[in-house]
Amino acid sequence: MDDEAAGSNADGFYIYQPDRFWEPFWEVFDKLGQLNNYCFNQLVASEAKLSELQAEYGRAVEEKNAGAEVLDYLSEEVPAWENNVAIFAKAAPIILLASFAEWGLKHICRVPDDRIAYRSYPLLAARELLQQFIREQIH
Repeated sequence: MDDEAAGSNADGFYIYQPDRFWEPFWEVFDKLGQLNNYCFNQLVASEAKLSELQAEYGRAVEEKNAGAEVLDYLSEEVPAWENNVAIFAKAAPIILLASFAEWGLKHICRVPDDRIAYRSYPLLAARELLQQFIREQIH
């Protein structure tokens, strides 16, 4: 099937296949792969930390001479990490992916930063506020 505008072919595997290579798309695909690896590693690390704390808590309960401070610490940390794994570890990749989608569209469309209306891009506005907060905390 030919595209009337550019003469590109579609073979049924992609919605659109350009005839030529375009650098911004490859950069976006590369960064998306990096984001995938980061999110995957964060999920795995969160699960591993929770498993480690649960095992440590199980050993502390079975141990006769475990101190009260150890049991108190673990009885607070295990539910906190269960919450991290159940909520934050799953929400963070979604937020990162949404922010990445905005960045990718901006990158592909090549809109200069000084022309962006931040009210139209709430995640970019949130990123700016977070960067400002971090700069203030450092100095």
